Amino acid sequence: MFKSFARIAALLIAVIMLCSVFAACAKKDEPQPTEAPAEPTEQASEPTEAPTAEPTEEPTEEPTEEPAISGDASAIVGRWESDYNIANAMNASFAQDETGMFTDMHFSDTFIKIYLTFNEDGTYSMEPEQESYEAAMKQIVNEMVPFLKEFIIAMYNAFAEEGEEMTEEQILAEMQMSSWEELGEMMLQEMDEGDDDLTSDGVYTLDGNRLSLDNSSEIIISVNGSVLTFESVEGGEDFVDEMMPMVFNKIG
Repeated sequence: MFKSFARIAALLIAVIMLCSVFAACAKKDEPQPTEAPAEPTEQASEPTEAPTAEPTEEPTEEPTEEPAISGDASAIVGRWESDYNIANAMNASFAQDETGMFTDMHFSDTFIKIYLTFNEDGTYSMEPEQESYEAAMKQIVNEMVPFLKEFIIAMYNAFAEEGEEMTEEQILAEMQMSSWEELGEMMLQEMDEGDDDLTSDGVYTLDGNRLSLDNSSEIIISVNGSVLTFESVEGGEDFVDEMMPMVFNKIG
């Protein structure tokens, strides 16, 4: 039972972070081959007039390649930085938890520095600053463990007869743990496995104010000089909507 609680708590956080707008959704479908043009039909009869001299062939122009991106991407090309407060999205998501288990949870400001680069060739890359990521995860765990401690104790004793409630030591022994700090270590290990999901690279497309990363849901953006804002996500899940807006400042 304990492991399921700890995993739910860890994965609730991971879901908000890992299934963000940066997670690549569907891979681009391979273009379907076009049908070969039909063979020209033979003429019913030979021409009566003598053929005229063949005209000199004009040099054919090489087909121009399709641009790597659509729309004017000059406004977003470059390197951007965001000091993203993940606590806002987590608090909003937990407040709407239909199970009622996490509606009382509230995290203090928790910032992760995220770098996002858009290249002129239509590719992008994104990565978190490792130091701020690790610090944020530790802060989240430190704030979550006391809540989970009380929650787990209450769950173990919910149906106990008066005077037969289990002590903390008994519950820890039942969970095969020596301390609540061990619970935090387990959660940190769960979250560390999600670090790679905040790091991604691929291709982007821009159509007006609609940005798509690796053909995922369209992000509605606005650019005001050196400030890039992810306003909303079309077709995103609830926890993605809670992450908006995301503000990036241009640094290169």
